[in-house]
Amino acid sequence: MTKHYIYTSKSLSSIRSSPRASAHRNMYMRHCFSVVKDEPLLYRFNVGALRSPQDDRTGLETAMNRVTICAAIAILALSSWGCADKSFKYYKLGIAAAEREDYENAIGYWRESLKHRSADPETRYNIGLALLNLERYTEAEVEFRKALEHSDGDHEILYGLGKSIEMQGKITEAKNLYERSVNLKPNFAPAHLGLASISLETGQYRSAENHAATVLRLEPSNLEGNKLLAEALYRQSNYREAYAQLQSARNIDPLDAGLHLLIGKVAYARHMYRDAYDALTRARSLGASNADLFLFLGLSLLNLENLDDAETNFKLALFKDGEETKALQGLGRIYTKRKEWDKALDAFERALELDPRDSASILGVSFVMMNTGRFDEAVARLEGLRSRPDPPPMTFYYLGHAYMRAELLDRAAESFKTFMGVWDGDARLLEEAGSIVQSLGNRP
Repeated sequence: MTKHYIYTSKSLSSIRSSPRASAHRNMYMRHCFSVVKDEPLLYRFNVGALRSPQDDRTGLETAMNRVTICAAIAILALSSWGCADKSFKYYKLGIAAAEREDYENAIGYWRESLKHRSADPETRYNIGLALLNLERYTEAEVEFRKALEHSDGDHEILYGLGKSIEMQGKITEAKNLYERSVNLKPNFAPAHLGLASISLETGQYRSAENHAATVLRLEPSNLEGNKLLAEALYRQSNYREAYAQLQSARNIDPLDAGLHLLIGKVAYARHMYRDAYDALTRARSLGASNADLFLFLGLSLLNLENLDDAETNFKLALFKDGEETKALQGLGRIYTKRKEWDKALDAFERALELDPRDSASILGVSFVMMNTGRFDEAVARLEGLRSRPDPPPMTFYYLGHAYMRAELLDRAAESFKTFMGVWDGDARLLEEAGSIVQSLGNRP
């Protein structure tokens, strides 16, 4: 028996900047067919570039490399030459097609091979991976399940099945399959990538960090592992370490759009708006075009005071995802700066329709109301926000101004005092609040 491993490098960047697509970007194909003539050797084909047998540290290849030379099986294969010959012929044609990323024809050849070797799990596995690359996840699931019928203790097939299920949004079942895969082979990096991806999806950021770190212990140059680790750190607000992780990963694949998108998001979180804009622009030039890209381009441009381009990008984000509340809030902020009050109020109210408890949208609506003479309504909105267990500090600043405009001066003074006790941002706001409190205290 000769096993052939094909690494398919197709990037699935068209799928959302979600933590699930990233674990699926690099897949491997492997094949186990009867050896013809006198070829009991190991072949590994790397799609995009052939690699020598000694070079087995790229991507997930180390984890997927299973050197199997079964002389007894090879002898048995020779005894059924006709069937094996046809099986191997179509198998080889499938390999050639897969190397060209012609997955449709690869699937056709492998299905023809199955007519002569119907119980071969490796061929089913390959068809499943080709279907994954074609984003036909339900069909891929069927093939992986059939492969598992003939090889139920195969950690790689369990992983493939888990990935096909994860991409259909069946997170719990996918997680169980990844865990079974890891239990069979604890150092199997792809399954750890899958678990890291699912942990991000379910908000278990520490778990995601641990699984991604395991991948990098096994394969330091694994790009997906680097990105998942940085994403986990980012979600835990550890922006400095996330940024350092991404900088160290830049040389792995300088042309990876997802990497530059993540650099841009982390740079934005660190208030490095020009760096964020540059990284996001690079991501777009490399093919990124999801809602996240346009949202963070808009946010970066807004903070760079380029309101027109920021508006364009927020609208593009909404075109990609009509429920992107932060894009609506961004438009609200732009219209507020331009004093286009009706448009600002509409943007913030639309954001609130999507998320009625969003604090930033409530603050935005309240600010517009204060500037359009609707003081009592602004006070009501802000008092409702203040009643929450942990209101944002700016609530007290806005409420102080709302009370002043509603001529509730004692309440205004108390609100500004509270603001001074909880605010740790721009010192100019503290100076303003202190000055207002002093002036209110000196009134007759």
